[in-house]
Amino acid sequence: MFVNDLDYQKLISVNPDRTMDLQEEYRAKFEVIVNELRHFALKKRAEMNEELNAFNECLKQTKKETDGECVKMLDDYSHLKKKLLRILQSSRDTKEIDDSFRILKEETMKLSDELMSIEMQVAEQYEDVIKEFERNYTEHASSVTEYGQSNFARMRDIENEYHERFSESILMTFERFSKGDLDDIDDDLRDILSDKDALLNTVNGSHDFRLGRFDHQEDCLVSGVAQDLESLTHKLHDVEVQRDRDRVCEIFTFIDKCNADIENAEENA
Repeated sequence: MFVNDLDYQKLISVNPDRTMDLQEEYRAKFEVIVNELRHFALKKRAEMNEELNAFNECLKQTKKETDGECVKMLDDYSHLKKKLLRILQSSRDTKEIDDSFRILKEETMKLSDELMSIEMQVAEQYEDVIKEFERNYTEHASSVTEYGQSNFARMRDIENEYHERFSESILMTFERFSKGDLDDIDDDLRDILSDKDALLNTVNGSHDFRLGRFDHQEDCLVSGVAQDLESLTHKLHDVEVQRDRDRVCEIFTFIDKCNADIENAEENA
């Protein structure tokens, strides 16, 4: 931060010993806050990952349970369908044939309704789970934002304190220069100290540069957390919408095939 501050680089030579002491004190205080913020952010990231893993495991378990239920229903239906189709192929009894067709159509419709009902329940459960996850994840994200903003406020306090003491040091040297108490100074330093207004503008410019860096980094933190939250929640909703569409398409395709098989059997009965 100091290395990229061109105004600050011009001022180092004004009172180098005092400036280095202030900078080292600044660095030590600043490092404490940065480490606290880093540790808090890493801790929260771990908690957010745990929250996401728990969410995915919950969805996985729900899908496993409902898939098992649906597979059993499909197996039972397929067994009944094969049995009835064999009857239709071999029977010469009109009533038996009519009853078989009736049962087959009723069971196909029943299967369609049950599969769609289960999918509706799953969609509702997924929606509830996603809402709960969003609440928990948002709380974690908000805590990172709030803690970050609090720490950046502390950084600005340190910067303001440093700026005040640094300004005093620079003005003290300027007063000595004005009184002719500085000997053997080079031309560059003489140029810096020859104009008080320009000197103060340079000091304030250095201060503004560092405050601007804080503002930028804080914006990056806040916007980054917000974008991560928005991206994740949108992704979860998009995945769920696609999953629901795929499952409904699977059900329709399967039922259409069953109805086609029944129609074909009717034509050949």
